[in-house]
Amino acid sequence: MFLKLNRCYYLIILTMIIGNNAWCVEPAFEPDPNCVKSKQLSEESVKKRNSDRKAALQLAKEAHKLASDNNCTEMKALALKNIGAVYFLIGSYDLALTHYQEALLLYESIGHQTGISACNHNIAYVYEKQSDFAGARHHYQKSLAIDQALGDLVGVAATLNSISFLYFYEGQYNQAVDLMLQALRLNRQMNDREGEADCLSNLGSVLETQQRYNEAFEKYQEAMAIALELNDEHRIALLNYNMGVIKLGQGKIEDALALFTEALLQKMELDDKASISSCFSNIGTCLQQLGQVEKAIDYYLQALKIDQELGNYRGVATQLTQIGGYLLLKNEPLQALNYLNKSQELAHRYNYKEIVRDNYQQLVAINMALLNYEMAYESLQKYSALRDSMTLDTLVINQLSGLSQTSLSEQVKKQTTGLLKWRNLLIISLLANIVFAIIFIYRRRRKVAR
Repeated sequence: MFLKLNRCYYLIILTMIIGNNAWCVEPAFEPDPNCVKSKQLSEESVKKRNSDRKAALQLAKEAHKLASDNNCTEMKALALKNIGAVYFLIGSYDLALTHYQEALLLYESIGHQTGISACNHNIAYVYEKQSDFAGARHHYQKSLAIDQALGDLVGVAATLNSISFLYFYEGQYNQAVDLMLQALRLNRQMNDREGEADCLSNLGSVLETQQRYNEAFEKYQEAMAIALELNDEHRIALLNYNMGVIKLGQGKIEDALALFTEALLQKMELDDKASISSCFSNIGTCLQQLGQVEKAIDYYLQALKIDQELGNYRGVATQLTQIGGYLLLKNEPLQALNYLNKSQELAHRYNYKEIVRDNYQQLVAINMALLNYEMAYESLQKYSALRDSMTLDTLVINQLSGLSQTSLSEQVKKQTTGLLKWRNLLIISLLANIVFAIIFIYRRRRKVAR
């Protein structure tokens, strides 16, 4: 049989024939040191991303220049992706999108599947922030398909978690939780602590919308423990904000104000404009509930300005609602109605069901103040119907109750306690039956004796 041998095997055979002990060694591939340096700069940029974003952007740009000058295509794509990530975090969504798309083209040119998946995921996130949910879903699905083909379970979990938030925005909480739980299981399976923290935080957000504040707070605390373990300032600030929302819902206004203020200082240091807007908005709500109404409107207007600059329509709709509530307190129901109607128009256009629901509740009070009782009743009916449609199923709530190790042990304890109670009841029942039988026999014997 003729065997096809490569050049190395022929040389080995020849060496053996002539008695030479030398081996055939293929020349080792030496990577371009400039490409290696570019990669190192990109890695440093990622490390700086959540602590010093100016430095992160500068490092990513240096990595891009070095890679471009030395034809390091993969490293050039990586640098572009990192530049886009920094622009995204500071709210420059158009610049982020441009860099992600350029990186995607480079990754596609060299068939780098992991890079293609990451860029599609990042592009989807930009579309999500711009309320283009159809575009976001399209790119998330592309990313998910690649990660599934590669067997990248961490990537699969991240994308499932991201898609879940599209359902969250649309008020489809049962579908959102289903995907979040799938992602969380994968995170724990792969020991991906960052992903686990994100899932727990998102689950807390869903529980918060259901006014299940204690359960939501537990999820945020679990996520905070991981964020502190990782020393992740970005997540710590986000979770401080989330826990502030819980305190606000529980009526603990001063506690909420302290947490929002702490989150604001952290977000200002990171120049995270979208989060700064959210903090301003909720600080305004706290001040309004503390009776400092004139101070509150300043915060609402600052938040509105940032969201308009970002093109964050969800944020704009939220601030319009807040301003409407302020005007109602000022006894200006007609102006309040004008702002609520503008908010409702945006919320309907982009399918922000949570905002639509809350606006209906506000419209009840506004129409009552305007003596439009029929409109008030209609708004109340719409609010009630939408609220009921956005309530989590009992089965989903039960699934959420047993996520943490603590909850699991408590569940086992409850089950064990339950079994013990049943066993004790059974023993007591048997003893009681025996006693009753003895009494019955004794009485019967007495009757017979009579």
